[in-house]
Amino acid sequence: MSYKALFAWLEPKTYLTSCILLPFFQILFFATLGRFTGGEDTVHYVVVGNSIQIMSIAAIVGSVQTVAQERQEGTLQFLLGTPVNRVSMITGRMFLPIADSMVKVFMGLLIGIMLFNLSIPLAYVPQLLFVVVITCFSMVGLGLLLGTFGLLFRDVSFLTNSIYFLLLVLCGVNFPIEKLPTAVQYVSRCIPLTYGTAGAREAIASGTVMWPSVVSSLLLGFIYLGLSIGFFRGLETMAKKFGTLERF
Repeated sequence: MSYKALFAWLEPKTYLTSCILLPFFQILFFATLGRFTGGEDTVHYVVVGNSIQIMSIAAIVGSVQTVAQERQEGTLQFLLGTPVNRVSMITGRMFLPIADSMVKVFMGLLIGIMLFNLSIPLAYVPQLLFVVVITCFSMVGLGLLLGTFGLLFRDVSFLTNSIYFLLLVLCGVNFPIEKLPTAVQYVSRCIPLTYGTAGAREAIASGTVMWPSVVSSLLLGFIYLGLSIGFFRGLETMAKKFGTLERF
């Protein structure tokens, strides 16, 4: 029997706990802070932003771990020893993180509806769903790009955890990016989540799709996906050269 890939499963209760507790406490903290600093309008702004940002748990951390854990478990060399096309190897790792990201987003929105009176008209749900799907795809593309560095470095957990919290600052999650320094705003506009948070707020408020934001997010997603494929091939060669595949 040939080796195909490494899969890790959580018990349903463990997975559901991760889907509920982390969004609950993150949204509760920032929404409470927003209530004392700006009132109810700020609360809804923060709730939607954090609900979208929570997808990063699966889109960034989860995608990176699909590569990093192969190496940590000592199975990466077997995977790379197969004649499998590298494009299909990378793209095949997108589907579960995208689905998981969507679950976390809608769990966050549900918490906002139940605890903070967030209102999402049913007629606006298709537009919101469309924006969320595009954002999940693009963020997973970014996550896979970061995951390729797991071929060279022993531990990428510090990188993923740092990026998760940086997204809270850079992507208009809790405040508009216009309040950031001009130079930092350029960085913000290179992250798909920036367009996702703005698009989700617009979809909830008016039921319209911000097409410039959607196109920008989708374009970034394809760019990051293309870079991840190219980097994977290049870093695979470097990892074989320096023997880092065996370090776990």
